[in-house]
Amino acid sequence: MRFWNRLRGVPEEIVCVSYPKSGRTWVRFALDVAGASSVKFNHGGYASRNPDEMGYEFLGVRPKVFGDRNIFLYRNPLDTAVSEYYQMFNRIFTPDHAAYERIRSRLAKLDRLPPASIDDFVLHPIWGCRKVSAFNAAHIAYFGRGKNNLIVRYEDLRRDPRRYFSQMLDFIGLENYDIERVLRESSFENMRALELNGDSDTRRAHKLYGMKANDENSLKVRKGKAGGYADELRPETVEAARAICATFGMSID
Repeated sequence: MRFWNRLRGVPEEIVCVSYPKSGRTWVRFALDVAGASSVKFNHGGYASRNPDEMGYEFLGVRPKVFGDRNIFLYRNPLDTAVSEYYQMFNRIFTPDHAAYERIRSRLAKLDRLPPASIDDFVLHPIWGCRKVSAFNAAHIAYFGRGKNNLIVRYEDLRRDPRRYFSQMLDFIGLENYDIERVLRESSFENMRALELNGDSDTRRAHKLYGMKANDENSLKVRKGKAGGYADELRPETVEAARAICATFGMSID
């Protein structure tokens, strides 16, 4: 189908794939500023937002959800798991969620309720860094074999956003973009201010949902800090996570 689409002049579909909480809100915001809003975003078939799809294992790469060209965005598995913990308990697995009772009942029957302790959560085989690491390692291997794919590390974007966002926009094929404007408007400070003070339509357009119950951990633009897990977890949890991630060839450093 993709071959025939090319012959017919149908534009290529470009997809950015990432595990939840790997920095895609920031990337999507930056691409929108640059004028690359046609890029699609998905979680490789493993999003955990559907109440009936939560609490499952990683079963392998699902190519049918990919595009003609793909960007794979990944992040330190422990930072990802910590961020997912706050998303889970501030936005999803909460009594005010419309499907909370259905979610809780199903997961309880499966003995897969998400641990309430952040340390237990990030070490849990279904909810924590093991699943993140398995997902990242499998997708890095898969996308690394194709010439139409770009692999981007969140920490590299944070360290040198000019270089790596330019690389991403060049891969997309965007021309005449203003990288300084992209970086300025998609800065952490600007996005956080927009989530806290912007009007609801603008926030919704950028998938920024605002603060809930005066808790900063409920924000989508929560910290954006590389290595922030060290402020959240016990040292023994970090060491246990390091060993788990290493079994998949992933580092938390």
